[in-house]
Amino acid sequence: MRRLFIAFGCLLLVGCATTRVSHVPLTAAAQETFLRSLSGFQLKGRAAVRAGEEGFNASVTWRQIAAESRFKLSGPVGGSLTLVYGPQTLHVISSRGEELEGAEAEQALTAQLGFVPPFEALRYWVLGLAAPGEPLTEQATDRDGRLVDMTQQQWRIHYDRWSEFETSAGMVRLPRILVATHADLRLKLVVESWKPQAGN
Repeated sequence: MRRLFIAFGCLLLVGCATTRVSHVPLTAAAQETFLRSLSGFQLKGRAAVRAGEEGFNASVTWRQIAAESRFKLSGPVGGSLTLVYGPQTLHVISSRGEELEGAEAEQALTAQLGFVPPFEALRYWVLGLAAPGEPLTEQATDRDGRLVDMTQQQWRIHYDRWSEFETSAGMVRLPRILVATHADLRLKLVVESWKPQAGN
């Protein structure tokens, strides 16, 4: 019986070792590497959008799987919208189940939101990263070297407040409030919960 308890205790220790997390903050370079290696993420929050004189608030559920972004917006004109964006594709699904894609989806989105969000870049910006493929025209970092303000694709992205997560690699910081502006467009996202998904 004593041997059984010892063996059971060893299993518990092994189990704890596999889920051990680090409280040491990652460096800016290590954090960027970690975030770019994510297989996806989930977040829930609230968005405030202003396009010219028009604007709305909505609750947001965002699920990112590799290059596919899936959003559910609840609250804007027309009830709820589900948006699915993949490389070079866009689908808009209304609360009534009506589905549009391509140019028709972009037209519907412009009519309801006032603009078509920069989906390809947003999945990086929301993680506090510059999107690949185009250099930043302006940037500002904090004392640890992490981006707090940048301009890319003629959008200015500012980060205000952060959430911290303990991982096996170290402490990771993710944006809690993001404000993106472009001409008379303004998008504010407040993230209430994050679920980063580690890569394979």
